[in-house]
Amino acid sequence: MEIKAETLKPLTAEQKIKKAFPNDPVMLNIAIAESGLGGLPCKNKDNPTSSASGCFQILRKTWTDYKCEGTFDNDAMNDDKNIACAVKIEARSGTSPWNESKSVWSKMSLKY
Repeated sequence: MEIKAETLKPLTAEQKIKKAFPNDPVMLNIAIAESGLGGLPCKNKDNPTSSASGCFQILRKTWTDYKCEGTFDNDAMNDDKNIACAVKIEARSGTSPWNESKSVWSKMSLKY
């Protein structure tokens, strides 16, 4: 059986988030509110005074406090590691770490 190249495309950030949070569509809305899911990897919002990085705009201190895989400087912009860190954060603290953007994501219709 021949596999066509288009079937081997990498997952988008949105697809990765849906896979990581299959029963929690609000997490996709959080990522959209935080980073806009602008491409691969997710882009940072323009805020030169913040360390927030990646799809979920995770702060350096949060990355360290939750003992996320890898190092913040090398891995926070890696979609897979950023999403894995968000899984740890949400499992321990719910959505409260993203309350700063709640006024945006709480009004969004759920994506799946």
